[in-house]
Amino acid sequence: MKPRNLRKGMSEMMAIVIGVVLTVAIGAALWPILTGMINSQSSNARMAISISATSVGPDNVSLVINVRNIGTSLLKNIEIYQILVNGKEVKVSNAMISESLPAGQSASKLVFVPANPGDVVTVIIKAQSGSHVIIAQAKTIVS
Repeated sequence: MKPRNLRKGMSEMMAIVIGVVLTVAIGAALWPILTGMINSQSSNARMAISISATSVGPDNVSLVINVRNIGTSLLKNIEIYQILVNGKEVKVSNAMISESLPAGQSASKLVFVPANPGDVVTVIIKAQSGSHVIIAQAKTIVS
């Protein structure tokens, strides 16, 4: 004769297994739909960044930052989020590049940072498109 507790434990385990299988199956069925919705919203807002860094004196580098809106929606509040020189953050006094940037347009900014030839400079740009925040980065070596 089997004890009742053993049979009860097996049915509870089967309920858990069936619940997990159903959850995974529903998630797998909804995944393409959800990712398609997210990608279609974010693919309309894109930007490309190019930078050039030139030494203009001891411990002083000029950075020309060019941001281009390569998406189809308007970008707003385009600003320098962070500048890193050899991995260390450098403060910038006026970080705003442009208030708004229509699709296909570009904006540039000249910034001076403390760096030397051979240093690696990384620029991270932040912009808004509707309720989305877009972040892009570019890296260069000071010449």
